[in-house]
Amino acid sequence: TVFVLDVNDNAPVFSNSRLRLSVSESTPVGTEVMLLNATDADTARNAELTYALDSSSNFPFAIASNGSVTLSVPLDYETTQVHTATVAASDAGIPCVASGVIFQAPCRTIALLTIDVINVDDVRPVASVLPRDTVVPDILSGQSTLAPLANLT
Repeated sequence: TVFVLDVNDNAPVFSNSRLRLSVSESTPVGTEVMLLNATDADTARNAELTYALDSSSNFPFAIASNGSVTLSVPLDYETTQVHTATVAASDAGIPCVASGVIFQAPCRTIALLTIDVINVDDVRPVASVLPRDTVVPDILSGQSTLAPLANLT
């Protein structure tokens, strides 16, 4: 009997090295907004993938080892319209053989994840109204006037 063992010579591959999606600023914290997906041409353990946030500062999303991307803090379009981070997919095989070189680490690949924040009309207008006893004679007589009765900002 001959057993052929798979050599971990294939790195995971994302379908695109640049991933982009849009998320509403009203999305509740804890909501899954995306499931990362990469493939690996190896077999068995060498093809078992885990995902992680590779680099970012103030990225408001968490990435679980299964690739689930969830909102971890509230979004605010008025503060930040776009969030960007590098995400990684790693296989479970050690060593990794790449271009004939043996690395004592799993094979891994990265992708750039960009999340656009969709604005929601969440800023209420502020009204300043003339005092209740203000009389504007032109309006009472049916004539037009340019005097404001309320200002919306």
